[in-house]
Amino acid sequence: MPTFSFDEVNKVITIELPDTEVTCQQTINAIRDWEDELINLDCSKIADASGKDDLGGGLSVGITLRLLNWKVKFEDRTGPDWVDCSVTGGNLVAVDASNQPMNPIEPAAYVTVTVAKAVSAATVETGVSGLTEEESQQLGHITSVKTKTDNLPTDPASETKVAVVEASLDEAKHHGATFEPDKESLEAIRARIDEIYAKPTGAEGFNI
Repeated sequence: MPTFSFDEVNKVITIELPDTEVTCQQTINAIRDWEDELINLDCSKIADASGKDDLGGGLSVGITLRLLNWKVKFEDRTGPDWVDCSVTGGNLVAVDASNQPMNPIEPAAYVTVTVAKAVSAATVETGVSGLTEEESQQLGHITSVKTKTDNLPTDPASETKVAVVEASLDEAKHHGATFEPDKESLEAIRARIDEIYAKPTGAEGFNI
């Protein structure tokens, strides 16, 4: 669990050494704990959080953490080597005092920060949804490429659509994905999802 410190004057939340990764859930938990301390009760609200709505079958909406004129910072490093840090597990955004979007990351010495953006409409709790671990992994890849196939023909036999899915999976593999299902695997997962939710094949949200 990362260690957080709060600078109320500069409105900066610092993830202290030696941590290099933090999730949106860990961050909002730390914020609410700090706000609940008696000495901080007169402080203005630091952030809003949304998501995690239960969609049934072990599915929930991803988290969006919206900082209110605050920023997140990974503690300064001494260098000369740069340290890669990351914020994962949802979407981290921020607005300034005028409610205008701003960068949620405060710069730090010898630190580079990657803020991962959630690309799927839902997250999967493995073992709860009725899918096996392998099926949940495959579903993750299907939802991650859904945005690239939304505007294509809905005909399951469309070779164009299949080609785009396969190209998207190749791209995911290039960026570190370890699973590359074939067309039959994708069809099997879609059928499995339809079975769990009692929806007809090609139901909205799972039609690839």
